[in-house]
Amino acid sequence: MTSYLFDLSKILFLTIGILIVELIKSEIMEKLKMTIREATLV
Repeated sequence: MTSYLFDLSKILFLTIGILIVELIKSEIMEKLKMTIREATLV
């Protein structure tokens, strides 16, 4: 029973970690797009 809960929390932790990484990646991509747009305008 305890090992099942441990696996569940591990999966949850991994999912949250992946979501955070994806959010950070998309934020960086948005910043890059903005920078490229500004660079092409200048």
